[in-house]
Amino acid sequence: DLELEKIRKNMDEADRLREFAYEKRMEYCDLLKPYEGRLIKDIPLDVLEKASAAMDAAQEADRKWEKLMRVQK
Repeated sequence: DLELEKIRKNMDEADRLREFAYEKRMEYCDLLKPYEGRLIKDIPLDVLEKASAAMDAAQEADRKWEKLMRVQK
């Protein structure tokens, strides 16, 4: 029973990380969508910084998910 509970907690955490990563990727897309087709120099720096932070957070959640699920690369 204890092993099953541990597995269940890991799966719940993995689901939370997956959802968080998805939300951050959607935030990234939403931030950059108005500038689609434009040169990167035409995008305001604060928008680029927010988008970069969102993508960094998504990638960090991915790394935690991979570690939790013991994914080998």
